[in-house]
Amino acid sequence: MTTVAFPLNFASAETVAYSKQAYLFASFDVPSGAAGTPQLDTFTVHRDGQEIILHFDASTPHYDDREVTCGRGYLAYKLNRPNIFAYSCKIGPQISYGVIKYGKTYRVGASDATEQIGFTIDYPVSQKSYWDPVISHIVRSLRFEH
Repeated sequence: MTTVAFPLNFASAETVAYSKQAYLFASFDVPSGAAGTPQLDTFTVHRDGQEIILHFDASTPHYDDREVTCGRGYLAYKLNRPNIFAYSCKIGPQISYGVIKYGKTYRVGASDATEQIGFTIDYPVSQKSYWDPVISHIVRSLRFEH
């Protein structure tokens, strides 16, 4: 595990340190204060009295589902490219963000399976200026490890 600190943004003196994590065939950075679960795919950060859950996923599904449902909220952002799918929904006082990066496709039986690594987080709108650069860092750190 490597720990590296980066300033959140130029307007903030706050610095966030990150630690490198690995889960199945994926690696990614999480804020160093995050507490992980025994499965090492879910981390919890406590910020301003809120518990924020960071969930990571590494899988090889036989489908490519790029649909977003924001429930009673609205879609604020969507990116759909061959190697990445990302979205952000504003649902009341919360923001829900998700990203999936796509890797190699393998023939498995009669169908194809594509490697996917993903990250999701729900956080209060009031913490958007804190989480936006943290999320950007995490997304850039998502890597396939073989």
